[in-house]
Amino acid sequence: MRFGPPVSLLFIALVVAGCSGPSATTSSTAPAVSAASLNPPAQGLVFHKDGGVIVSASHYPGEPPVFAERYVGTRGAGEPTIGVNARGTAIFPSIAFDVAGGQLASTRVFISKDEGNTWNDRSPSIANLALVPAQPTSLDPYVYADPVTGRLYTMDLYLGCSNASWTDDDGATWVTNPVVCGIPVDDHQTLSAGPARTLPVVPAPVGTGRMLYYCVNQIGASTCTHSVDGGLTWTAGIPPYPGVEQQPDGNPVNAVCGGLHGHIHVSEVSGTLFVPKIQCGRPEVARSTDGGLTFTRSVIDFVSGGTGHDGAVATDAAGHVYYFWLDSKGFPRLAVSQDDGVTWGASLNVTAPGVTAAKFPAITAGADGRIAFYYVGSTVKGGFDANATVMANATWSGYAGFSLNATQEDPVFATVTIHPAADPLKRGDCGGRCGGMFDFFDIQVNPKTGQVWASAVDLCNDACALAAGTSKDPVTSRGAVGVQVGGTLLGSPLPA
Repeated sequence: MRFGPPVSLLFIALVVAGCSGPSATTSSTAPAVSAASLNPPAQGLVFHKDGGVIVSASHYPGEPPVFAERYVGTRGAGEPTIGVNARGTAIFPSIAFDVAGGQLASTRVFISKDEGNTWNDRSPSIANLALVPAQPTSLDPYVYADPVTGRLYTMDLYLGCSNASWTDDDGATWVTNPVVCGIPVDDHQTLSAGPARTLPVVPAPVGTGRMLYYCVNQIGASTCTHSVDGGLTWTAGIPPYPGVEQQPDGNPVNAVCGGLHGHIHVSEVSGTLFVPKIQCGRPEVARSTDGGLTFTRSVIDFVSGGTGHDGAVATDAAGHVYYFWLDSKGFPRLAVSQDDGVTWGASLNVTAPGVTAAKFPAITAGADGRIAFYYVGSTVKGGFDANATVMANATWSGYAGFSLNATQEDPVFATVTIHPAADPLKRGDCGGRCGGMFDFFDIQVNPKTGQVWASAVDLCNDACALAAGTSKDPVTSRGAVGVQVGGTLLGSPLPA
């Protein structure tokens, strides 16, 4: 991407199933962005699910979202998460291969208090001594913001363990636990807080009064633990998924499903812990209602299947549960549960018009029926089946899809790029770990305002970002965020 303060984009509104709805009217919105600053000016397309008839953009029941892309300093990034608390403070982990002669990476933690316009390095250190970094090397950066307390967390893997640091003053001071080991760690640590559980076998949380959950891929299986003292001590690990189990077709030969899972999530309404995973090609969720001591699993969609490993879960303020993943053909799909994740409705293909390939699904939610999902996608002809010559000319963008009525029978979706449409995140092949993006992306919502933030790794800067840019241009990685700067927020009331 070009250096500087670019603003979004392409607006695509999609109607899933329905052709009628209220016209968009003024409602509570994010800070206004003038139409003249958009590149190109916002324009609407509305269509039925699964590539149906295109109809008017007025079917979107609010103002369409507008995003600005903002860089997190000049450092690189990979596998970026994002956290935003009710104070509007954002936290972002930036990694660069600058340890052991470039063989290992380190994480620097950046904080922004002005909607991503400026970022300050507020990396934690042991006992708050600047010369003793809490994250000297990085195998997996991860940040999280507690939506209730506003506490900010950063975690990282190093060798066979994980460390965790947290701050209640937006990075001015930190508390660090350098050995959150409880269980041997392999990969993909993820953290989430939730309300206290009133169960005789789970002690009441102390300090913040919040349960803290931590899950990892442990030697091929998924394993979860919890803390009732804010992260100082942890229980023994419990596996929500085994690493090996019987194949879905009933074949007695066991299948190696692995332990890689998506970001965990806790419902603020029910306190239920959700662990999403594409288990042997099936989109599944493991849920726990007893503080992670036991889990039950359900398959979201037996027909559409799933690819990758990182399904995503979110819950809204009314307790509805949303599952977002890539189906067996690599297209983004959404399913909704009305009973806290026990059963699921029919899934919807929510791929933006023209997108043929997608990676890195993520989802967040706000008020009742308000959601935003995110993925990296391309319009390359043939999708992932394109030959090497065609794929070399592919462009990849960050797509954020919104719905303000996702629980209705005919929900409406508006999808935008989080950056100028003409300036992609990457050019060329995005196979495997997408040339430096590595893995999970993230989308989160300010729990007070409903403003949406998305994380990104921008691999198309300088000459690559120009109109004549190609995949052969030098690659410079930049950490970036897409910040919602216009449109109806996920916490705003809809017009009557």
